[in-house]
Amino acid sequence: MIRRNRLAVCVTVLLIVCLAFQVLAQEKGAQTITGVDLKKHLTFIASDELKGRNTPSPELKIAAKYLAAMAESYGFKPIMPDGTYFQQISVYYANVSETGTNLTVKTASGAQSFSFPEDFSASTRSNGFFSGEVVFVGFGLSSPGYGWDDYRNVDVAGKIVVMLGGQLPDDHPLLSIRETRSLVSGRSSAAREKGAVGILTVQSPQAEEEMTEADENFPNRESAFYGDFTPEVVSFFSSTIRQNVAMALLDVDADALTDMFEQINRGEQVPGKDYIGRSVDIVVESQVVRQEHTQNVVAVLEGSDPVLKNEYVGYGAHYDHLGVRGEQIYNGADDNGSGTVALLEIAQAFSVDRPKRSVLIVWNTGEEKGLQGSRYFAANPLVHLEKISAHIILDMVCRNAPDSVFIIGAGRISTELDKAINDANKKYLKKNLDYKYDAPDDPQRFYFRSDHYMYAQYGIPSVFIFAGTHRDYHRPTDTIEKVDFQKMEWVTKMCYFTGYDIAVT
Repeated sequence: MIRRNRLAVCVTVLLIVCLAFQVLAQEKGAQTITGVDLKKHLTFIASDELKGRNTPSPELKIAAKYLAAMAESYGFKPIMPDGTYFQQISVYYANVSETGTNLTVKTASGAQSFSFPEDFSASTRSNGFFSGEVVFVGFGLSSPGYGWDDYRNVDVAGKIVVMLGGQLPDDHPLLSIRETRSLVSGRSSAAREKGAVGILTVQSPQAEEEMTEADENFPNRESAFYGDFTPEVVSFFSSTIRQNVAMALLDVDADALTDMFEQINRGEQVPGKDYIGRSVDIVVESQVVRQEHTQNVVAVLEGSDPVLKNEYVGYGAHYDHLGVRGEQIYNGADDNGSGTVALLEIAQAFSVDRPKRSVLIVWNTGEEKGLQGSRYFAANPLVHLEKISAHIILDMVCRNAPDSVFIIGAGRISTELDKAINDANKKYLKKNLDYKYDAPDDPQRFYFRSDHYMYAQYGIPSVFIFAGTHRDYHRPTDTIEKVDFQKMEWVTKMCYFTGYDIAVT
């Protein structure tokens, strides 16, 4: 009995000693996170020489090489099959093929073809084939409760809707009511809601005259496709058409079309009409005009436990920004130079004492282009996603209230991640964790606007650590002089403590 008690005491002492070493290692790692080092890294990342780190750009590649070199110096290893830290992502720039895109009006007497971009507008986001009978809906406004419904006597399901552009007079009653004013400005959505295949909006006489005088066509803008060139084949087509196309579609002359617009300008309805036996076929084809590449930067610190090292605590931040616009550089010191360099300090802290689980750091490219880097990584993971215990995203963490930060999404998939954040804060920092933007009805929808969302979609417990927007958000004034490095330091430490606790348990 005495021996058992002694054994229990020995085990308890051993556990306390081990825990003490663990806490000592953790705090020793945290001590390497300093405002001085954060400023050193950010001075380079947010410098004019990197020209705002646009995606893609040579300057973003320079930033990627810097991040990889620093990660390597902290003992983090590459994970790509080619032995590099760079997950390459193709960027295809495409526009609409002028030879492969056309609009054809078909009647019993024959067919008449029209060309892009001379006669109608199109974009790579409307790739595909669209066909249907023609139906005319006048001004295209559906507001029966206020005495105006251009869809009352016509069936548009499965058809191509033609409606007039132009504007109601400024003093029209429908423009004085918020509900109907929004229906007027967004009236093209009514056709889609009622089952139409597409909508063709006849441009106003003023717009027609301006295009003619300038000898211009509709624009053929480039679109970027990340990862692979697969334009989405959509089920609804929307276009602006010139008046020669409208005359063929509606079987009217120029004077009749002018009269219709004058009716709208007077605030009068133009009767709709079904065109039996008259149909339209539209083909939109996209083509690649050039190809570039961008890259995520991915680094791993292998865990110390032979079994648990196959599980990961993930960290992420996007390192791109908006580049140069005109002659102004958008340095993006807060957005997201702050999160970018915070990860460097977290990497250094983990290098002091490896935890049991591995640490995965992903610097994401193309967040400003629509979460492209995180989207690509989540769809093409370099580790099994189910092995990522948690993923912590830092995005804009160095401005606003000095002792407060917003926590977004931590408890939506796993309450354990939220608990880990709060435990780390209470134990080491005692700052204010604000859940204002975590509300499901948050009107700014921040939960869906940062890289963590791509990981959360795959069921990975994820959190977005965020200090809020400010007057310099997405402006050239987001520079290093505005940074609160004391705040940046404690937010970085909180994220390190949180991840460390998960990685050792």
